[in-house]
Amino acid sequence: MVTVFRGEETSMLRPLALATLALTPFLAQAAEHPIFVGAGISASDYRLSNPDGASPFDDDDTGFKLLAGWRPYRHLGIEASYVDHGDAVLPSGIYCVQLFDAPCPDAARVEGSSLSVFPTGYLTLPGVELFAKIGLTYWEIDGHSPLVPAFQVNSSGADFAWGVGAQTRYKQLALRAEYERFQVVSDQEIGTLSLSAIWMFQ
Repeated sequence: MVTVFRGEETSMLRPLALATLALTPFLAQAAEHPIFVGAGISASDYRLSNPDGASPFDDDDTGFKLLAGWRPYRHLGIEASYVDHGDAVLPSGIYCVQLFDAPCPDAARVEGSSLSVFPTGYLTLPGVELFAKIGLTYWEIDGHSPLVPAFQVNSSGADFAWGVGAQTRYKQLALRAEYERFQVVSDQEIGTLSLSAIWMFQ
């Protein structure tokens, strides 16, 4: 049986066909595994100045990172992450002022964390994906001293953050390395290098 479309019916179908053809390249860019979760280790640098070499002073430490994201398109997605930036050990006086606008006792310890949301752009190359992101972070920094139990300070706020990195994939598993910079109190910045394993859901 052969069906013959009349001119009026054909003219109605033509816009639908053209729209389908126009959307085909865009739909073809949809990500194969749009939802992902991951975890990894982080190494953070609080980037504090210590021009006089006062001690004890150690402003970098290791921590951990958790992340989850949605990547509806091959080149564009959004992700959220939580980073534990580890501890920094600071001498008294001005070095603590950089974070809390208040003096700290000797051997004060600082603990930082951040919760961030990033729109993320991807560039897919043979064997590797490059990505860059910029977004907002809610950070929190706590200070205490084992020598002075009464010393307890806290600072928190919301600022910008950005990151760049690369990842390689095998089926639903990816390994990612990235560097992120978090703006925190008084224009201080925390730089974080992380290595994460990511699982992409079907």
